[in-house]
Amino acid sequence: MKANSSKKIIFEEAGNYTINSVNKSSTFTVSNAPKTEFEMTNEDEFINGVPTINVAANHNTGVQSWYVKGTNLKYSGSDAQIHLFNEGKYEIVLTTIKNGCEFSTSKVVSVREDYNLLAPSGFRPMDSDVRTKTFMPFALKERKTPFQLIIIDPRDGHILFQSNDENMGWDGMDKKTGKLVSNNTNYLWKVNLEKPLKGEKNNYSGSVTIVY
Repeated sequence: MKANSSKKIIFEEAGNYTINSVNKSSTFTVSNAPKTEFEMTNEDEFINGVPTINVAANHNTGVQSWYVKGTNLKYSGSDAQIHLFNEGKYEIVLTTIKNGCEFSTSKVVSVREDYNLLAPSGFRPMDSDVRTKTFMPFALKERKTPFQLIIIDPRDGHILFQSNDENMGWDGMDKKTGKLVSNNTNYLWKVNLEKPLKGEKNNYSGSVTIVY
């Protein structure tokens, strides 16, 4: 081998090795690559109104990190809570670095539908059940995050209702006329989140129907 040249050597087994050259010899130890697996909860689980996948490495030795391929989601530590808001398949990768060796393993999860704050499609303002007599996306009641909700009449675009309090849902009244709006009509709702989570959008929207 020429002076100042290099050669790549692959060691298939762990152990102590010595490399002899013209002028010197070097002894070093090769360790086994860290073997890491992880457990993962169901991808359809919601915690505090947020889609959440809990992941935890089976061993917490070495430096461990997580990332979701195709996104900017990255986490460090032996466990993490991963929030995926859009429909699709995602590959979650766990990487462990120990003794200078790196090992990665991954699992694929399927998100079946886009997250839309768990908003109901309709409500009954005359109902005796407080859970169904006003409209408020369910996730906003659970998340305790700053938001602004508005309800819009699609026929002329005027705002029927607005709220930034999860306990003050829309009761079907038009704030302009002070009367109940027409039933069996779709009304538009929009929500702006002041502090969205990592990987989450700021704005959500949908439609809701009143049933008398």
